[in-house]
Order: sequence, then C-alpha cells, then structure tokens
Amino acid sequence: MVFASGNSNQVLASPDALTTFASARPNASAPQAFFASGVNLSNNITVSATAGFQVSTNTNSSSFATGVTIPRDAFNRVAPTPVYARLAPNQSVGAKTGTATVA
Repeated sequence: MVFASGNSNQVLASPDALTTFASARPNASAPQAFFASGVNLSNNITVSATAGFQVSTNTNSSSFATGVTIPRDAFNRVAPTPVYARLAPNQSVGAKTGTATVA
C-alpha cells in the first residue's frame, strides 16, 4: 500500500509504503500500521483506502471501514496517530497492493 498526501506541507504519512498484503479469504488480512500527523491544518485528517482495503485507528475488527477521520486539536495539529490498514474480507486469493489517501 502506498500513500498519497493531499498537501505534503501540512499532512504526513510515515512510512510512505507498507508491504504487500496477502488475502486470507474469507477473513481480512492481518493489519499493518502507519502513522498520520499534521500541522497548520484547516480541517481534520481523512484517510481513504482504495477498493478492497479498509483502515481504522484501532485494531478492533469491527472498526475497520473504507475511510477514517482523525480530528485536529485546538492548535490545528494532529499528533502522530497510528492508522491500521488491512485487506478487506472475502478478497480473491493472492497478493494485493493499493493506495491510501491521507489528506
């Protein structure tokens, strides 16, 4: 999974890529983590996954979705926050890659 930033001067995703995901059909794959952060933000940070992938700010299986919002604080910042990405359940067998947009 590779990350695309909406405004690289304000929003950061680290690391900038995760390893390839392997399908565990019918289950979701094991999650992989990255961190999202930002400064001088005019909006909250949103993380959106491409089709077939899900993201969450915790590892609780029921909290994964195609997108997640990370709220900014009173100083328009988001401290480094873990975001977990996984291959959604019931994907075809094989290795998968995708993109998460962090904006």
